Amino acid sequence: MSCAFMFVICCITEIWPSASRSYLRRIVNMLDSSADFLDRARKLGANDEELRNLQALGYDTFGKLAFATSYTPGQQDETALKQLAAEITGSDPPLAARLPIVRRLFFESYTLAAADMQMRVERKDDSAPRKLANAERSARYDDQRKCLSGIDMTGELEPSNALIDLVYNMAEEDQLKYVRWEECTKRDQELMGIKVDPVWKPDSSGLIRETKVSEALKADTNTDLKLRLALQRRSLSFDQARLVDYNVALLKAMDAAEVRLLLQPLQGGVKRKADALEEDPKKSKSSASSGEYAKLQQTIANLQGQVKNLRANSSHNPTKGRKGRGKGAKTNLIRMPPQLIGMAPTNAQGEPNCYDFNLKGCSKAKPGERCPKGWHCCMRWGCGKPHPQFEHQ
Repeated sequence: MSCAFMFVICCITEIWPSASRSYLRRIVNMLDSSADFLDRARKLGANDEELRNLQALGYDTFGKLAFATSYTPGQQDETALKQLAAEITGSDPPLAARLPIVRRLFFESYTLAAADMQMRVERKDDSAPRKLANAERSARYDDQRKCLSGIDMTGELEPSNALIDLVYNMAEEDQLKYVRWEECTKRDQELMGIKVDPVWKPDSSGLIRETKVSEALKADTNTDLKLRLALQRRSLSFDQARLVDYNVALLKAMDAAEVRLLLQPLQGGVKRKADALEEDPKKSKSSASSGEYAKLQQTIANLQGQVKNLRANSSHNPTKGRKGRGKGAKTNLIRMPPQLIGMAPTNAQGEPNCYDFNLKGCSKAKPGERCPKGWHCCMRWGCGKPHPQFEHQ
């Protein structure tokens, strides 16, 4: 590096130390930005042919042009620089009016390369995050809108510059960090104005200086809709920072075991299965196994039997409805064994049937006769013959 160029760098970093570092943080990310390079070249006066030649030669960023030749700023011999200018302008020797444009564009490219190296060497953990340049930010925003044509990236879905810079800094530092919900702010919040307060605190070099601290913006996530929009802005910022593609991030998450576990349906109860069977018995029978289908049929029959029991009890209980369940009130509840649920607890006259006779047999009376527990008759609905229910055919 020449002495003249070193003098320029020293003046920038020593005469205005606080301002220069802030300025360098804003411009060093322009080094590898094609959009910023082409925008700056146009502002310096480069015509369309020269821009096409730069792209054809592969010098489409400041970083590439800075090392396109062995010439360094301040060097007396400009032969290498003029040869580069001839390739860019398309005329050999280059025209006198076009050479200053190439010389200035090369000088800025070389300066940015040196500033980027200085920032990487002096960078500390508490240094301010690097930010996207305006031209690069606009170019990425336009590319994102073209790719995601089905999303209206305005208003609620436009990520703030702070959120995009936060994600972009992850790529610069090569460290993935968690972005909190309240950090997923939108651009409209920044445009409304940010309150700035002066604060005295030490800088990266340890010197206490007065710095302007902006009031931190927070995203509103009070409702489900606002939370969904905030998370969508976070996804769009990762896409704009070119860390995660917006179209396939979701697909990978759906294949994750923890996500697929949460998407599994809950186990339904017996009543839900019985309702489905009543609505479409053929469909339920084809989808369920034969054993499960038979079990559901038995459950339905038992439930229907219980309804008949309640109706029979209400018709044979003349005191039903006269008294409540106060002290001393009589009830006509019949507790049946689980094996007999759904069958007739009484005969047509309202007299009880013997449960033991219908379960395992009873020796206290013959079939068709009555024992102390009830009549020895079949408890199957509509039968009532002198045999136990397990022998019913």
